[in-house]
Amino acid sequence: MDSLSLLGDFSFSPTSFDHLDELFLSWKGEAFLQLPDRRRSAQVNLALLKQIQKVDGPCFLLSPVLGFLEMVVKEKILDNYTLTSFEIWLNASSGLSFEENREIRGKIAGKWIERDCYQVIFPVGTGTLYPGSHVVTAHRSPDLDTTVASFWGWLDAFAARVGVGQHIWNVPGGLSPSQIEIQWLFVAPFGEAIHSHLVKTRHSLTLTGNDLMLGEALCQKRLTDSTMEELHVFEDTAIVVVDEEGYGLGDWRSIDMEIVQSLILALSSALRWFENDVHLKLISLLAKPSLKIETFRQAIEAFVRAPLQGSEPVREWTARQSTQVATLLKEILGLPAGLMTSYEALLAKLSTMAGVAPLDAASVIKESEALFNQGFLKDDRPSLFQYLEKEVDR
Repeated sequence: MDSLSLLGDFSFSPTSFDHLDELFLSWKGEAFLQLPDRRRSAQVNLALLKQIQKVDGPCFLLSPVLGFLEMVVKEKILDNYTLTSFEIWLNASSGLSFEENREIRGKIAGKWIERDCYQVIFPVGTGTLYPGSHVVTAHRSPDLDTTVASFWGWLDAFAARVGVGQHIWNVPGGLSPSQIEIQWLFVAPFGEAIHSHLVKTRHSLTLTGNDLMLGEALCQKRLTDSTMEELHVFEDTAIVVVDEEGYGLGDWRSIDMEIVQSLILALSSALRWFENDVHLKLISLLAKPSLKIETFRQAIEAFVRAPLQGSEPVREWTARQSTQVATLLKEILGLPAGLMTSYEALLAKLSTMAGVAPLDAASVIKESEALFNQGFLKDDRPSLFQYLEKEVDR
């Protein structure tokens, strides 16, 4: 730059990411537009993240990011999409580590320096991260000095990630379009999107739900996830159960884990009793000197088709346990008979959920047919013990 050159001698214009037409065309399809808003937002945020990641540094991507945001709204991909929307997703749902998150911020802000270097303007040394949102506000518009100062204060705060929440640049009343300096300093390099997708125009600051949301302390789980994971023991972690579309169904607490665990243990005790009972009865049955195949079939059917209600562990349950397990069988496993459900039906349901072959009377009887000859049990001890070993392993 010539030493006599002035800032006003240079012109700036908004820039954009490359090859966005194909991406936005895919979002025009019926399949995408029929998705719930949450899933559409997730796809758009992920696409913006990838656009930022593929640009090699050093770079200053605030302008193309704002252009991307504006294009999303203009093309009616999402109704309301701002830099705040992307930042909330970046913190709560992107899955990036703290440093990866800050690297994305550095590309947007045009600077990537050690976080401790920001200590000269923010108290963020030694890894300090403040709860909630961080707001940098100007005086009431028009006030060029505080507008410019607040912008750079916001940009540094955003890059440093001062807080765990949003980083907001606020100009009460908005950027004045009548000021020629605003056009030169903000609109020319960043485009009109800076008005609608970046700067806030609040005359008073109020707390919102987004300011209170902590992405690191929020964990989303689906109904198909295991309850045996240890996340429930962390008291500072909020676990939210969501459906396949990502919509909340309810929260999950330690007390819920205790109830579910007690039901699982109760049902497991009944299944272990059934397993041992079948093994003992099967051995006793095959030990008979003369055993008809018809007698064997009837005995096996009686074993596996007996209801849970009549088993020894179930008879020892409290009334509350019986009611809770019955509800589990009906509402969760889809077995309307409750405690009158047969072990065969219960094992078939659990096997289907686990993706393994079910244990039922028909399969046990079919595998035992080789042990009989002309309707009576053969005197073939090797085959008999091989059969017993296989059935016990099941």
